[in-house]
Amino acid sequence: MRSMTSGDSVIMPALLALEGVIVRQQNLSRNQFLSRLSAPIVRYMLAVSVTTVTTIVLLQSSTNPIIGQPAPPGPPDFGREVLLTSGHISVFVLTVSLWTWALVTRMPLRRALTLTLIFAFSYSILTEWGQSFVPDRTASVYDLIVNWTSASVTAWVIWRSRRDAHAPEHPD
Repeated sequence: MRSMTSGDSVIMPALLALEGVIVRQQNLSRNQFLSRLSAPIVRYMLAVSVTTVTTIVLLQSSTNPIIGQPAPPGPPDFGREVLLTSGHISVFVLTVSLWTWALVTRMPLRRALTLTLIFAFSYSILTEWGQSFVPDRTASVYDLIVNWTSASVTAWVIWRSRRDAHAPEHPD
């Protein structure tokens, strides 16, 4: 079994939020939990699950959602736009992190990041286009830019953290 590496720590804080519940329910040690969590099938299942829920959230009606609360009525205000933009950022940070985490079990990091970015950019285009078919939604170039920027910055942070973790130490 592949051991956890420093690059895995990029998404571990979010996943470790589940640790307490799962460890208590299954009477596992922390190392047993982390070992099971790092299994490739678990990584892919998490990535697919989050992508599925994200797709529903991004393509659902604003006034009659399947998941979550309806959007507040009336014209958009600054607070609402900040909230929605932070949602887009969170979704694409999580998506890129999870898919990279899953793919690095099968390929080098550079290829995993490349495929993940191609997926994230395509996914962003498709979900924005799909919103144009929902009666109370519209496609947004602004959202597309936020999604692409979030995905790119996340990939850069993952690449940088992995590179820095393997860089030789320099004496002061």
